[in-house]
Amino acid sequence: MIIVTISGGNKTILRQMQFKSFTDIRLSGDITVNGFVYIFKNKKANRVKVGMTTNPIADRLKAFNKNPHYLEYFNGDKRLPLSVWSYSQAYETTNYVEVEKLAHKYLREYKDKDAPIGEVFKCSVEIAIEGVEDALKDLGLFDEAIKVEVKD
Repeated sequence: MIIVTISGGNKTILRQMQFKSFTDIRLSGDITVNGFVYIFKNKKANRVKVGMTTNPIADRLKAFNKNPHYLEYFNGDKRLPLSVWSYSQAYETTNYVEVEKLAHKYLREYKDKDAPIGEVFKCSVEIAIEGVEDALKDLGLFDEAIKVEVKD
């Protein structure tokens, strides 16, 4: 069971919904998609990824967990891959491309230049969230943005 809390900017919770899977969230029609700026975390590497997508966030997450640079297997069994990246938070917003670009600028001091994929930062999830929220505020989109927090 996944509980999604939707809030707008500094406003209180707008509504909470329950879904069986990430795919159900997208198929429900309850969340209108403009674009998402997301934050994924990698506990093993102690890194975060800040990216954007118009596709289902779950699909984006699955793609990162198939990346050969990060693949690990349970007991070395290639039939049992382990997920390394996990969902932390996302914001649905208009002008998501500019939000992502500005958030990357704010987080540039944390950029992991040695990461095998782009948009990876050596910082906490909280710092990444602050960078994205600052970008939303500076672009005048914070109050209209929808914060999507997922709790399993």
